[in-house]
Amino acid sequence: DLKLILLGGEFHPTYNAFIGHICETALSQLRVNQLICSASAIDGTAALIQDPQVTRVKQAMMRSASRRVLLVDSSKFGKVALHLFANLTEFDLVLVDDDLPEANADALRAAGVKLELVAST
Repeated sequence: DLKLILLGGEFHPTYNAFIGHICETALSQLRVNQLICSASAIDGTAALIQDPQVTRVKQAMMRSASRRVLLVDSSKFGKVALHLFANLTEFDLVLVDDDLPEANADALRAAGVKLELVAST
C-alpha cells in the first residue's frame, strides 16, 4: 500500500516539487522519522541551494525530521550556490560517494561532520 501526502503550495516543474508558504506551513504540522535530502553545492561545511523557496522548504523539512541524512555526490564539493540550507554538522549522517578526496573527508570529520563514504559503483 502506498499513501501519498501532497503538501500543497506552488508546484514547481523544474524541481517536480511543491514550494512556497503553503508547503512550508504544511511541513510545520508534520513530524517524520527520517529525512533524506540533497544539496546543490557544498562549500566547506555549508550545504547550499540555489533557489530561495527550495531552501526554505528544505529547512522546514529539517525541523520536522527526527533524523536528518544528506545524500550528495562528490562533484558537489567545492561548489557554491546562493543560499545556505544547513551546516553539515546539523545532519545525523552525510553520505558521499568514495570519489571524495581523502583530504576533504578528513577535514569534514575533523569539523565534526558525521561522514560516510559509499562505493560509487
